Amino acid sequence: EELLSNYPLSEMLDSYGYGKANKFLVCEPDYQKDLNKLYTDENVEGIKAFLLAHLMCNATELLDEEAYDIGVEADNIMSGSEGRTSDEENAFGIISGTLTTPMNRAFLEKYDASQMKKDITEICKKVISFYKEMLQDEDWLSEETKKEALDKLDNITINAVYPDKWKDYSSLELDGQSYFENFKAVAEFNTALDADRTGQKVDPRIWDFNILEVNAYYNPQNNSVNIIRGILGGDFYHEGISEEELLGGIGLVIGHEISHAFDTMGAQYDKDGNLSNWWTDEDLKTFTERADKLIKYYDGMTAFNSNKVTGSNIQGEAIADMTGMKCVLGVASKDKNTDYKKLFEAYANTWKCVNTEEYEYLCLTQDTHPLNYLRTNAVLQQFDEFLDAYDIKEGDNMYLAPEDRVLVW
Repeated sequence: EELLSNYPLSEMLDSYGYGKANKFLVCEPDYQKDLNKLYTDENVEGIKAFLLAHLMCNATELLDEEAYDIGVEADNIMSGSEGRTSDEENAFGIISGTLTTPMNRAFLEKYDASQMKKDITEICKKVISFYKEMLQDEDWLSEETKKEALDKLDNITINAVYPDKWKDYSSLELDGQSYFENFKAVAEFNTALDADRTGQKVDPRIWDFNILEVNAYYNPQNNSVNIIRGILGGDFYHEGISEEELLGGIGLVIGHEISHAFDTMGAQYDKDGNLSNWWTDEDLKTFTERADKLIKYYDGMTAFNSNKVTGSNIQGEAIADMTGMKCVLGVASKDKNTDYKKLFEAYANTWKCVNTEEYEYLCLTQDTHPLNYLRTNAVLQQFDEFLDAYDIKEGDNMYLAPEDRVLVW
């Protein structure tokens, strides 16, 4: 209220149902100050007109077909595109984005994923178990940092495939209303649902993302690894898939994501997801030195033509790739019958692609991940298991001497 003496802040918060909160985080105070300057008696009518114009533009797809067609035409002009998506595809996208939880639950009613959830949860547990062994064996880590890292692993939340508890949409009523009115009802329902959480404890069993997205990630702000349904198809998970293929595919992804809990980003957050650096200064210095060796390793590469790799751009993801591979190899080593060729070929299969030279250049200069072929070759040549499986010896192109290897963990 000090930042917004002109703006009716309390009235706005009350109208949305957030007035009962006793604490608010002001993320961008400069914005609040400028809004306060803009919100004056002489500008109110102009602000209303601005909001109304944007409401009308944004509502074109929610009115009749003529208005929708005009909106599509305008978007095509602005983006340089042409054509339109089919009504069926558009409807699916709108429902998935607006009623995400009901759509996810309808999908799971038709395509049961309970066994998948058990399998992926079990792989996550195996990976976490190996990480505990790996961290215990890192002789460059102090006991103090090891303890914090192990505590973080003990408290990591596994979000596998779909949540154990869902948002409750049973009170949402949509019958007998227009398309526009339904959108308004959903928006008001979500606002009220969010406002009801004010002052309540967070329930980690409820996820706030679409399980049909093709994605997997580690979230440092709640110390969770998230391997969701959308990524688990094709080569990653199918009926009859072998243990080696599971480890070389989705197992590596899981190992990669969990490693982000211990990189330069994840190291800033503790076991509860609070911003808190738990490394000793000496350990962080050693970690940085090891990462610098990896950066120089990639800096020495010419990706294609005369285009060089910039190691500092990709160090975090490269570290995660290599650590993830070390992890799945550790898990695989517990079975003496492991077919390592099958595991490595499943991993390589994950990154197969056909790109234009222009797109590869974009990835090389803008993406924080190594190019796909480097995610395969530069990672695998770090490990004896790979060299042994394919009988790679000194002098062969894929051979990398032990003293030149750059594993950070």
